[in-house]
Amino acid sequence: MRTIEYIITEKPNREEYDRIIDEFTLMDDFFMNVCFSGQPKLVETVLRIITEKPDLTVKSAVTQKKYPNLHGHSITLDIEASDSSGREYDIEFQRASKGAKPERARYHGSVMDSSFLNVSEDFGKLPDVYIIFITENDILGKNVPIYRIERMYEIEINGKKEAFPFNDRSHIIYINAAYNGDVSKSDLAKLVHDIKCKDPDEMYIKDIAERVYNLKNSQKGRNYMSIDIDQWFQDNAKELAQRIAVRLAEEKAADMAKGMAADMAKGMAADMAKGMAADMAKGMAADMAKGMAADMAKGMASDMTKKEISQTKLTIANNFITLGNISHKDISAATGLPLEEIEKLAADMKKGVSETGSAR
Repeated sequence: MRTIEYIITEKPNREEYDRIIDEFTLMDDFFMNVCFSGQPKLVETVLRIITEKPDLTVKSAVTQKKYPNLHGHSITLDIEASDSSGREYDIEFQRASKGAKPERARYHGSVMDSSFLNVSEDFGKLPDVYIIFITENDILGKNVPIYRIERMYEIEINGKKEAFPFNDRSHIIYINAAYNGDVSKSDLAKLVHDIKCKDPDEMYIKDIAERVYNLKNSQKGRNYMSIDIDQWFQDNAKELAQRIAVRLAEEKAADMAKGMAADMAKGMAADMAKGMAADMAKGMAADMAKGMAADMAKGMASDMTKKEISQTKLTIANNFITLGNISHKDISAATGLPLEEIEKLAADMKKGVSETGSAR
């Protein structure tokens, strides 16, 4: 198996494509687009859960809908949909927090609104519009699964301020995919779980599980994705390498910590049992060893994970510098290492090359 550093400098082979596809979730823009393209019923399933409208019927749904703007910022919607009641929807799957700012939700709504009316048409004919952001992180920071944002107006009545709905029929919803809810009690918790899940066999929502299974677990589905995956890989190689590097480092550290914790628990339990009565040793030694080993293992796993991740980031940065066509600023952004550290690493590498040349 080739290393991560090697993968990011060459075009992937078939085996590597398969590994990349295995890693996809609906939070990955490429896979989300493939999964929902031409699937209005799947979009309907998602909207019914988010809006809590079980009878909602989607009439049309398109992915990567472009709204060109000759006088300003154009936008491309991940999914645009409309239902049988005339409501319009924009669904955005957002991994990066900076791409889900409240101002972006505001702008998306305004650009969509500008396309709904003909010249001199009454403003009352504007449809209900739902701007929905499904975010990997908790953007609004209140640790809840869903945020529903509605415009209100405020007035003062008898010395007290009161707020009332503005009823402009513009709605903004943020889904916090970082929230891990009880899937036995909430369809929204099931949806959030499935959006982050790689394995269709572990998904809860039947429609989503079947679509993901057909794409990932059939040669036809994988071939269908391979048509456009080359360009996606080139556009996302740095991010993909970083995500895989961090995951592998965490897994390696966790495995090492697990082994050490087991050995320590056995040793501590045995030593304590020697000085205790046999009956007490069985209970007390086991409980104390378990707690102490867990605390120690947790600390060691954290330290080892940091070291493994740091070393992996340095290795990736080294490879990017060697390629020579990536700026130090981009390398810093991709690896998370300070720009000063990247520049020092590049200088040291350049110095090493120079000294090698002089020695010859």
